[in-house]
Amino acid sequence: MAVDGRQPGRHPLVVKVDNEHHAFALAHSLADVPGLDVHRNSSAWEVSIEGTKTDRLVVRVLDAVRSALAGDASASAQVLLDGHEYTMQGE
Repeated sequence: MAVDGRQPGRHPLVVKVDNEHHAFALAHSLADVPGLDVHRNSSAWEVSIEGTKTDRLVVRVLDAVRSALAGDASASAQVLLDGHEYTMQGE
């Protein structure tokens, strides 16, 4: 086990957004997902999900991010998944 209590190689799925509205819209869409946490750090709002990242969960999170950013072309989100970072843009 790692020092922080997680198993090595198991990191939460994290979505970072600058806007509180986008963070809570995303969290609302995923409210029934176990291990969901929303908090503000020094530079952004973070929505994180602890636990097993199934393909179905990843697709659901990406769809929720797309919906949360919809209508705001200047919005973006950083998605951290398995050690990689991806950027999604609002439309």
